[in-house]
Amino acid sequence: MKNDKKRAPLDTEYFGFLTELAARIGASETYAIFCAVWELAEKEPDRKVAKVIDGLVTLIPTAFRERARLWFNILYMGMVSEENYPNTILGKRIKRLGVHQLLFDGMTAEEAANWSRDEPWREIADECEQRGF
Repeated sequence: MKNDKKRAPLDTEYFGFLTELAARIGASETYAIFCAVWELAEKEPDRKVAKVIDGLVTLIPTAFRERARLWFNILYMGMVSEENYPNTILGKRIKRLGVHQLLFDGMTAEEAANWSRDEPWREIADECEQRGF
């Protein structure tokens, strides 16, 4: 928090964490955990997902577990939010694309967080479809 004001976490912040985690456990392993959370994100938040995340973080080295629990819960709620944007076409796929670009396409956290800005939705959807989601 800056100046004691609450704010939403930035994509660059959780992408930065995912970069650190991938350096420690591997990109594929990090992506697998992210995708397990991604699959659970729907329009309505489900309190049970926190328990699933608790189980998933046991796969992560102890030094990263608490941060992983926090960031994967934040990512989950961000994806629920994406699913609820009015007239959304992309929904939570936008987060998955950013994570894929970060972990497998060589983008930095900053690049992956900002790539989709000002891109037509069809182009973003095509990128998602090319990657199988």
